[in-house]
Amino acid sequence: MAEALQQVLAQATSEACVFVFSGEGAHGADTDISMLKLSPSWPAVQQALRDVGQDDPEAFLQENLGEHTAPNSPLVTVSLNILHADLWRHWGQEPSLVLGHSVGEIERDLLSVTLCGTSAKDYLSSDPSSIQLRPCHPWHHPEAPVPATLPTGAAARIPFISSVSATQLTELPKDHWQRWQRSPVRFADALCLARDLTKSKGSGGVRVLEMGAHPVLAAAIKATFSELRYACSMRRGERAASFLRQQRAGLGVGFRRQLQQVLQGFIFGGRQLCHTTSFAAQGIASQQLVMLAEALRPFFPGLAAHDLYRFSNIDGLLDWGADEMSESFSPPKTVKVQELHFEILACALRFPGAVDTPGAFWSMLLKDDQDAAFAAAPKEGPKAAFLQYKFDHRTALTAAGAAGVEGAEAAAMDPQHSFALHLAAEMWHDSAEAAEAAKAEPERVGVYLGAWQPVVSDTRASAYANLRRAGMLSASGRCHTFSALADGYVRGEGGALFLLGSAGSGHGPTASRAQLLGSAVNQNSTQKPLSSVDPLAQERVIRMACASASITTAGLTAVELHGTGTPLGDPVEVSALARLGCAATMTASKMHLGHLESAAGAVGLLKAVLLCENCCVPSFKIHGGLNPQVRAAMEGSCLKNPGDEVELPAGAFLGVSSFGFAGSNAHVVLAPTPTARACPKYEADAWEPPVPLRQYEQSIVETLAIVKSLEDGSSKAKVEILAAPLPRKRE
Repeated sequence: MAEALQQVLAQATSEACVFVFSGEGAHGADTDISMLKLSPSWPAVQQALRDVGQDDPEAFLQENLGEHTAPNSPLVTVSLNILHADLWRHWGQEPSLVLGHSVGEIERDLLSVTLCGTSAKDYLSSDPSSIQLRPCHPWHHPEAPVPATLPTGAAARIPFISSVSATQLTELPKDHWQRWQRSPVRFADALCLARDLTKSKGSGGVRVLEMGAHPVLAAAIKATFSELRYACSMRRGERAASFLRQQRAGLGVGFRRQLQQVLQGFIFGGRQLCHTTSFAAQGIASQQLVMLAEALRPFFPGLAAHDLYRFSNIDGLLDWGADEMSESFSPPKTVKVQELHFEILACALRFPGAVDTPGAFWSMLLKDDQDAAFAAAPKEGPKAAFLQYKFDHRTALTAAGAAGVEGAEAAAMDPQHSFALHLAAEMWHDSAEAAEAAKAEPERVGVYLGAWQPVVSDTRASAYANLRRAGMLSASGRCHTFSALADGYVRGEGGALFLLGSAGSGHGPTASRAQLLGSAVNQNSTQKPLSSVDPLAQERVIRMACASASITTAGLTAVELHGTGTPLGDPVEVSALARLGCAATMTASKMHLGHLESAAGAVGLLKAVLLCENCCVPSFKIHGGLNPQVRAAMEGSCLKNPGDEVELPAGAFLGVSSFGFAGSNAHVVLAPTPTARACPKYEADAWEPPVPLRQYEQSIVETLAIVKSLEDGSSKAKVEILAAPLPRKRE
């Protein structure tokens, strides 16, 4: 096996490499030149363009793409081809033969001369043919005018083929450009000569790289060479980074080995970077991934820090693009839902900022109040989003007493249990109709509890300190989701309880607040560290949830992101969403309430319910501006900028993501309830009166009775506890 691999590698490295430069007319208005700034020649080309009167070289290139008129268009073509050639050479592709078509001969000549020590700046600024050729007559015609002064040739280090004479040359004749102006292009003959030359040298194969803004010569090249590895630099209408990666990876083992040699000896953090060892094993933490991505970007087109989470080591990066074909995004389309899973019938909540009702939460979102939840945080001590008013020991005893728990038993009851009973009473009160339905058909009822998470207590102080030492908590005391100020998350306390009803059981329509159509959970790769994020797993869980809901990922209209506000966590999540092909509006809640940890998914679910009811995604301000890494993750996708207000169309599908600290990922898909059976929506600032004590006691007793009936088997009722609070260890 090892000998066979060595033979493959030996054959790959003996391949002849031919650079072919396309001529005028290849670039278009939809040409993406973003990757060309990674070329080593970019500074020199910029300066050369300034020397010929273009003060803003990048704007000049962008504005003239697709404008095929002299003198600007030939200059654009020459510049693009030079940048492409040096980019491929930077990746270890050294040509053994070069040729060009029409204007492509200028870059062919430049490449040969550059190898002898003449820079792109010197060549272009010496009034080259790309500037002097200002024809009033087509080129390659007997009557084409010839400028009095044109650059003369020089001896070249590598052989090249002239498409004027269809011969191999080692230097340009003095009258070459005059003949070029008035002679037809013999490109087919030049290609045949290139094929014959590579065969005569007994090379192990041929790699042909086409330099240009579009593969206009591909058909001619492939028809001439019977066996070859072909790649091109760019294709109009394609994202440059992903297209280049796919083309580069398609060159096979030989190119992979050459790139490894280019990266050999690469030093990062004072140590040589190992290609096969995982980043985590080399001690490269999340904070260092930004620096590593910056250092590796010239070798890996479009690489961002969040992309490194997709690969465990450099070897994985070398294959980046092998299975990534050009991505095209389709507009979202409504897909008929075949089966409904649950109806969301009622809810109850206690969130920071005195948000005790859905209406109060909606009011907070409409006002974009990012301060209220943090108002109770002490000036000294942990920065957190505390409940207002506190669910303290006295409140817990009151809730326990209302449930019939008294004395020592009430004192021993965990406050989280009392909190759950308190929410249960409010949940039943939220919808009398749903409560009556639950009594009549208990087998159709389920309960989803977003657990109450105390931020800081005597038993949790050590956990808080550990999170702070790990660099996960925000030093600024806020969750800056999507923001350039992102520096970690802020813990919050609270919880929510939802009453779910199964749908499609033939019992007739049920008034509900939203439809929960599909859901999925999965786990990060086992190779990922405990606190690491996994964009591949995040992408998979969204696809699974959409499949569960019988829709395509392109059908997602809006997505409530987990959005912790960490520098890399947000870009990673956005990058996973960007690969799904959806034109979704992105939103999040942690900038308003903090991170409620075990109850964070419940916050996102409640917000999605409110969005469904109001057919609107409220706007929010991103303090400090959009995180550049988030912007990079969105590049080329149809995702809409976060923070903008968006009206949701009829039949919209909404997604909610929630990710756990230990690598668990969850996603659900919701849709608005049809108007005919929708509950009256929660109105902003519609604060409901407190639940009367007698009704409160009765609701809790009924809840306990249902649970008790499950324990002793005296009822056929089926209550699904999808998530429950874990008892805290008592000192």
